[in-house]
Amino acid sequence: MAVLANNAGRSADFRKLLTRIKVETLKDKSYLDYLLAIADLQVGKTAEAERRLIDSRNTASYAIEPPILLAGIAGGRNFKANEAKIDEITAFAEKNFDENKYVTRTSLVSLHYRIGTLALAAKRCDRAHTAFKKAQDKHSLIGKYWTGKDIRNFLEIGEANALRCQGKFNDAYAIFNAVWQRTPGKEARDTLCEQFIGGCSKQ
Repeated sequence: MAVLANNAGRSADFRKLLTRIKVETLKDKSYLDYLLAIADLQVGKTAEAERRLIDSRNTASYAIEPPILLAGIAGGRNFKANEAKIDEITAFAEKNFDENKYVTRTSLVSLHYRIGTLALAAKRCDRAHTAFKKAQDKHSLIGKYWTGKDIRNFLEIGEANALRCQGKFNDAYAIFNAVWQRTPGKEARDTLCEQFIGGCSKQ
């Protein structure tokens, strides 16, 4: 019920419902710690959220959601200052996550894409490019679960933006144009133009 409330945007109800869960009845509280961390973030308790996420990650090392949220907290606060912490989070996730044992809608693709987005916002262009390329590599490995073009498009537009950030404008546009050409429909193409930092000036 708490998760459904949160998904519906009822964050206050989400937090209230979490308080009704009897921790002593749980064999594994890693998921509860993850949910409580989300609740903490909703009310600005970042330090508490980080502690809960680390507990969740250490208890259920195969789960990818806590590392994604931890990376988001670290990178959103000050990406450059926290790159070593982000590296540690990434290394832990890459060592322990196994998509064959833990089927979820998120994966290492999500983690690397998140890091790429944060790096790009911080103008860490090389780091952003590396992260988006890693996301693409991981995506190709789990294609048996993810076959939609949208994910591929997001990753390639991310790479194009990172290349543009590096000053490699022609390379960036070449990738963007390839995505644009294979995407049908004006609305979908307009969305690509919005996602690409260079826009659609050459179209």
